[in-house]
Amino acid sequence: MIYGNYKSRGRFKIIWGTATGEEREGRFFGLFKENGFIIKVPTSRITIKIFGRCTIENQEFSGNWITRLRNIRGWIDGEFYPD
Repeated sequence: MIYGNYKSRGRFKIIWGTATGEEREGRFFGLFKENGFIIKVPTSRITIKIFGRCTIENQEFSGNWITRLRNIRGWIDGEFYPD
């Protein structure tokens, strides 16, 4: 689950906030464009880059993602609010 803020910059939304999963929490930042996203989540070992497609309704979003790290896939959802 991710919660954060965004600023619109042309066709993009710059996003940042908190990501939680498997009892861990960390900061993230990324970009939304149309219905795609790229999110970077720094961890203690590496920075994970998540590439995915999503649907956005109101301030909530959900979608599938894939990362280049061992070809891991999953589901992501969260909320974003304008800064």
